[in-house]
Amino acid sequence: MMHSNQKTTQTTQRIQWIDIAKALGIMAVVIGHSYPVKDTFYQTIYWWHMPLFFIVGGFFVKPLGHDWPDLKQFGKHRIWPLLKIYFGSGLLIIGLNFLIEKPNVVYTLDYFGRLLYGGTELNGYTSVFWFLTVYLIALLLLQLILYLPSRLGQFSLVFSLFLLGTSYSNAEATLGFPMPWNADVALMACFYMWMGQFGFQFIKRWVASKGLLVGALIGASTLVLLQKYNIINQLLYMKSHHITNSWFAMIVPFIFATAILGLAYWLQFTPLRGVLTTIGQHTLPIMLGHKALFSILDKSDDPTWLVLSVGGIIVPLMAMQVAHLVKSYYQGVAQRLYW
Repeated sequence: MMHSNQKTTQTTQRIQWIDIAKALGIMAVVIGHSYPVKDTFYQTIYWWHMPLFFIVGGFFVKPLGHDWPDLKQFGKHRIWPLLKIYFGSGLLIIGLNFLIEKPNVVYTLDYFGRLLYGGTELNGYTSVFWFLTVYLIALLLLQLILYLPSRLGQFSLVFSLFLLGTSYSNAEATLGFPMPWNADVALMACFYMWMGQFGFQFIKRWVASKGLLVGALIGASTLVLLQKYNIINQLLYMKSHHITNSWFAMIVPFIFATAILGLAYWLQFTPLRGVLTTIGQHTLPIMLGHKALFSILDKSDDPTWLVLSVGGIIVPLMAMQVAHLVKSYYQGVAQRLYW
């Protein structure tokens, strides 16, 4: 069990405005999956919500040393937990689906196979699991790139990989089959993560700038209006690799990310801080669980997108709280039995 002083240290190390930014991002993800019309609002939230998670994911990436203990610790504390979450959550959701919807055994076994292959082979209640595999591959790739001694060399490589990864329609159309684990999308994600890793030193200094926030909001709003009135027609769907312009995909997510991070900084001084921070600290359960909830609600009723969105956030949070209480209870029982 973690000692209280360790808990305190972990709590103080969290940066509140980053948790709030993640909350805004996950709310956009859930809304995007429940929103029924592919209008300007729908299209433009996809411009930034998944890139935001990869950008923020790069904030705390540290270059690895060359020693075996460093590599072992990285595997143990960064890679292995992601694999456990991916397969553990996937097996749990597929198992629950089997119990609730009672599909035939062949269908369920086939879904286990699709979980192994991942990427675009996953749909329905596990469709968002692509994020974990792409994040894992991008993280590994980023760590290799950080071994390059020059920041210019690192940027040149991630820049080239991004252009390569966005130079074709999608892997299935180009190669005849989808890439396992959406591995080709990791070429984009690695660029976003490197920019987050490199740029965090500047973001910390500039995030409180009202001028930068206003400029980013004006830029983002202008782009939305241009899309609405068909002056531009840009799409950026990372999972399906539907990207209309490489340069747009390279630049625009950072304009929106700047606006979201700036908003998050100032929201930490409002009454919404507590709720948003809680959501931001539980983005992964919400990410992995909301589509499963949608599948259940869609069969029991005809809920509106707003009901789905609220439920997709609240229910995973409640499930995590219940899991925490159950874990605490059994840890207490185990301690009493030990003593």
